[in-house]
This record gives sequence, C-alpha cells and structure tokens, in this order.
Amino acid sequence: SCSAAMIREAREEIGISIEGHNLTFAHVMHRNENRESIDIFFLCTKWTCNPSIQEKEKCDQLFWCEFNDLPNNTIEYIRNGIHDSLSKKVYSEKGF
Repeated sequence: SCSAAMIREAREEIGISIEGHNLTFAHVMHRNENRESIDIFFLCTKWTCNPSIQEKEKCDQLFWCEFNDLPNNTIEYIRNGIHDSLSKKVYSEKGF
C-alpha cells in the first residue's frame, strides 16, 4: 500500500519510525518527466527516532526549513508537491 511504502521509505531514508495512523494523505501528483509517474504525498507530525541521513550517497544534508526557504537544488516536483500539499490542493498534473 502507499502508506506502507511511506513508512518503509521513511525508515530506509531518514531512519524514523512512523505508525500508519500518524500519516494523513495530502496530495497526489500525476507527472510525465522522462517517464509517467504517480507521486503520493503524506503529512506526518509524529514519529519516533531522530531523523538522520541513511543513504549518504544520495544526500549531503538534512535540516528543517520553512517552505519559502527550501534549498535551491530541491527537486522541482518535490517542491511543487510540498506547496500543493500545504495549500490543500489534493491533485495536480505536471509535464503533460
């Protein structure tokens, strides 16, 4: 399931444990960039363990920031998904 994938990826990528009832669906994005993808975004405000980089070959830094202060190299579809999630827009299409 999508929520199980989110829980697994959070553990694998930033070392946190999330319980499913702490995930709230936020946004789905259908995009076409080199290939067609469906991205599902969740909000989570409660987890255990301290976030830390688990895949050092894929990431140099992990830090909290305001949406308006995201790093310049934030992947565009991620930036868009965060914006749409925070704006309570539940669906978007990119690249069609």
